[in-house]
Amino acid sequence: MKIGRLPVNLSYETQYYAESPDLYGPQWNFRFTLTTGMMNPLKK
Repeated sequence: MKIGRLPVNLSYETQYYAESPDLYGPQWNFRFTLTTGMMNPLKK
């Protein structure tokens, strides 16, 4: 998608750990990512 003229990529990921190495390890993991593209400074 674009915000103004800047291209951006938004993503969301959910992970569930079916087995963890100890009793106090995480069971869920959530990740949000925002990646921006680079604009060409020579292009108007």
